[in-house]
Amino acid sequence: MITPILLEEKLRAGKILEAEQALDWILNNSSSFQAADAERFFWVFNFLYCFKEAICAIKFLDSENNDLSIIWPTYYKSLALLCEQELKILFSKKPGLTKLAFIGCGALPLSCIFYARAGLTVLGTDSRASAVFTARKVLAKLGIQNIKLVVNNNSLKDFDPQAVVVSNTAGWTNHGKANLVQQITRNLDKPLILVGALKRFSCPTKS
Repeated sequence: MITPILLEEKLRAGKILEAEQALDWILNNSSSFQAADAERFFWVFNFLYCFKEAICAIKFLDSENNDLSIIWPTYYKSLALLCEQELKILFSKKPGLTKLAFIGCGALPLSCIFYARAGLTVLGTDSRASAVFTARKVLAKLGIQNIKLVVNNNSLKDFDPQAVVVSNTAGWTNHGKANLVQQITRNLDKPLILVGALKRFSCPTKS
């Protein structure tokens, strides 16, 4: 079994291909991790996920194909299903929903894209300027115009979303996510907030 420590060692040793393969394994087997490994798991997983996401975004931008589903097929399909389920929750709790913010859009803003295709106006944010820069290029290639991507969450108040979804990878740890939710609650007027909605990945948590 791939442990968080082993995965971290692969990253530090520069074994990129092995690390990518490990991420795919983790996505399918993460429930087997022990809760005691939670903090290390979150750090390593998020780091590697962001790295893999950036690689896929660059591959998409370098290709002549505009089909995102072939870049990371398994993840694309699972995320499409999860976003569909999230949208059902959002529309049931917020009838007339038109504006949504997604925290932690990353370099490959698939969640934002799925929400936008459902007819929503989307604001995607990420703490990494490099991720936002790449994600904007992805959207430009696809010709999607009802998504705005920004660095950090300073534009949330002006955008005034009716709902906010916080990515599993945003905040890096459970403590970081709690801080994000507090920040959102302070700056917005009672939005519907989904945190790591529907457990996009079955990451272990501390008891």
